[in-house]
This record gives sequence, structure tokens and C-alpha cells, in this order.
Amino acid sequence: MLGESHPGVNRPADRPNWQQCPFAAPALRPPPTPRVDPIRMRRRRSREGRGRDSAPSGRGRDAAPEHLTDLLRFLALCGWRKSEVIGLKWDMVDLAAGTITLPDSKNGKGRVLAISGNLVELMKRREVARLFATPDGDVRVSDYVFHKAARPVGDFKKSWHATLKRAGLALEEKQPDGTTRTVYTRTIHDFRRTAVRNLIRAGVRETVAMSVSGHKTRSILDRYNIVSTDDVKEAIEKVSVPRIP
Repeated sequence: MLGESHPGVNRPADRPNWQQCPFAAPALRPPPTPRVDPIRMRRRRSREGRGRDSAPSGRGRDAAPEHLTDLLRFLALCGWRKSEVIGLKWDMVDLAAGTITLPDSKNGKGRVLAISGNLVELMKRREVARLFATPDGDVRVSDYVFHKAARPVGDFKKSWHATLKRAGLALEEKQPDGTTRTVYTRTIHDFRRTAVRNLIRAGVRETVAMSVSGHKTRSILDRYNIVSTDDVKEAIEKVSVPRIP
């Protein structure tokens, strides 16, 4: 009641620790411990130190198994999504007209890709590789442009990780508990990012680059068209005035 003294109140020993009190003012609370997302940290580490071309276009393709070599080349050239490439069938390809028609994609729109440049030889190799001779003498005809023994490639995550190890693009990271885990410094999605960068830096208009890679909006394209230190250096060199002797 009012005016009554309550035992234990206002005694120093019973004063609450305001820094630990959930109702304390923000200034008195200790800063919260940031949560670390291991997936985001791995992606961040894999992006650090990448130069102009982030995809393992050389070492990665050389170390890849035979059934993935042309698939990786196609990814590096066109920047298509992984699902689009492994699902590419011959009924979408018109070699006579020199076109590949993708009826649908993640953005809800189909698109047409012209077979030109390095894609010409690549598609010729794939046409020859369409026939697969089995060990018992039978010949299979693959419906898929990129296949493994005339069957769909499917998810090749394990093969990709093995490729990165052979190419020296995987690191062994020691954990606090003493165990080790493998950190892969490249992803399949890096091919898509690199293809967009290469198209833009080759002078291809952004709308055309979006048509090739299948990006629906400019904002998403900008996320892939990452500006590196080398890009900035090149820009400064282009606008620098030559020294007057």
C-alpha cells in the first residue's frame, strides 16, 4: 500500500541489472550478437578476389568430364540458367534456320537464340554426339542436346564439385570443432554472371543481352553486371589525357 515500506526495495543488492533487463532503454542494452548465415558467408568468400571473369572458364572446363564440357561452354557463351541448358531438347533446335527456341523460362517468356559464332561448332559437335553406342552394340539417340550416355544429365552437383577439386578451385576449411569441410570457390551460376558481363563489355546492347540470357528486368541484369576494379581502372585510362612532352 501507499506509504508502506516493502522489504528488499531500493536495497543495492536488489537493484536490477538494467543492461540485462529486456525492458531497458536501447542505449543500456548490449549490442546484439550478429547472426552469421554460413551459406551467405560461403557465397561472399567465393566472390572475394574474383577478377574480370569469375567463371572457371579455363581450368574448370579442362577438368570437367566429357559429358559436361560442351554444356559448360554453352553456359559461358549464353548465360542461360542451368535448368534451361540441361532441359534443352533437339526439337527446340533448328540447325537449318540457325536458331534455338526456348518455349518457356523462369521469367515466363520464351526466347530465340541465334546459332552463330562459337555456337556453330558447338552445336555441330552436339549433333554428332547425339548418337551414343552402348557397350553391347546398340545405338541410342538422345532427345537432349546435352546428355550422359543418351540420358538426361540431370543434377550434376557432385560432378561439378569433383571438377572444382581437380581444377584446384576448392579449399579445405578447418572448423572450430577440429573437423574440415570443403569450400567450393565457384558455382555454376558464375557462368551466367560472367556471360552477362562479357556481353555488355563486348558492346552488346543491354536489351539484346537480356534477350540472350533471359533476364526480364534491367534491375536484375544490373545485379549480374558487377563492376570490378579492373573495369574502373580501364575507365580511368580511357579518359586520361596523354602527357604533353
